[in-house]
Amino acid sequence: MLRLSETRPVIRGIRGCIASSHYLATESGFQILSNGGNAIDAAVAAGLALHVVEPHMNSIGGECPILVYSAKNKRTYAISGQGTAPGRATLEYFEKNRIKIIPGDGFLPATVPSSFDAWVTCLRKFGTMTLKEVMAPAIRYAQNGIVVNPHLHAKIRQHARRFSTEWPSTAKIFLPNDKVPTVGKLSNN
Repeated sequence: MLRLSETRPVIRGIRGCIASSHYLATESGFQILSNGGNAIDAAVAAGLALHVVEPHMNSIGGECPILVYSAKNKRTYAISGQGTAPGRATLEYFEKNRIKIIPGDGFLPATVPSSFDAWVTCLRKFGTMTLKEVMAPAIRYAQNGIVVNPHLHAKIRQHARRFSTEWPSTAKIFLPNDKVPTVGKLSNN
């Protein structure tokens, strides 16, 4: 079995470098650096690309706490990126509906999405490029598809039944022709 550590070489950079959990997200950030963006521009591009290439790990509807150190101001900034619970998610609601495990499963524990807002806030405060520029790689992957890797295939397979029975709109995205995409196949075909 291939271990994750075997796929990641040691990287070094003279003017900067970027690393992420998926090579396409890393490429997105590197592309932004190569086009004159700063580290924040690259991080935002990589983060947004991860939403597309690793939807089983994070998504635009998820959370994204961010810490930024500004060498210019010699200060660290925190951008929460933590979603808040919906206003009606009260203890009384859970008791009335006899929900014993809080937050539960499915849509019940979902927070108000904050990831995209956190990335945009980070870009606006510390970036040098436009949102359109840093989103370009993620948009390209979403439009053209990505090659399904073993991790993504396994997660889709694990949740395929649930997608089909509980979340049909999710099934339309992840189960083309009602089938789990095979490893090595483009995700949008």
